[in-house]
Amino acid sequence: MAIKIKKLSIKNENEYSEILKRAKGDISDALDIVIPILKDVEQNGDAAIRRYTEKFDKIPVSNFKFHTKDLEANIPENWKVALEKAKSNIRQFHAAQLKTKTEVMVNGNRLGIKYTPVESVAVYAPGGKALYPSSVLMGAIPAKIAGVKNISLITPPASDGGLNPVLLYAAQIAGVDTIYTIVGAQGIAGLAYGTETITKSEFIVGPGNRYVTAAKSYLAGIGQIGIESPAGPSEVLIIADKTANPK
Repeated sequence: MAIKIKKLSIKNENEYSEILKRAKGDISDALDIVIPILKDVEQNGDAAIRRYTEKFDKIPVSNFKFHTKDLEANIPENWKVALEKAKSNIRQFHAAQLKTKTEVMVNGNRLGIKYTPVESVAVYAPGGKALYPSSVLMGAIPAKIAGVKNISLITPPASDGGLNPVLLYAAQIAGVDTIYTIVGAQGIAGLAYGTETITKSEFIVGPGNRYVTAAKSYLAGIGQIGIESPAGPSEVLIIADKTANPK
């Protein structure tokens, strides 16, 4: 699909104000659909997870939990090189963000700041029209650097109900321990409440559609999970003057 080019003047707010508003997604109507799903999974666990996965993804799943160390990812060597390079870049950037313990004496009182990693984090990697191994790397690597003990991944099942090998390889090199092939609001609910198969997670990160965003926002609002921030529409804006060629 071709990129639409718009000519705007920074001096005329009316020309660009509507574009800036596009990032403000309204998820209120999605909550009406999502909340009953969350409550169903809370009460019925795996049975509800399987029911919604078959309903929304059209894939019947029996086993949806995989341990990364038990599997082998068969992907082309050049893909491995690319993912390893991405891992190196991401790790280098986030390692520089690590904070150290701080202590100071103030008027005879020892004060300080201590940074402690959460116990568990789940990474959401969507997979509708495309796969997102980058989401796996960018979600799991910072958690690993921070010292999170249990890192899981939820991602859509392949057409046969199994795992996509590219996402599996990304999960392995990023330090993911467990993969659940479930997505949507039902996947978020499973991680937030825990089920017979899914281990409850303290934190859930990663982008998703409006229903995933609604589920994360609602559960974070009632204190059931922690999240990074609601994911909005993806936008890329190139600011250029008259000397640039927009094409």
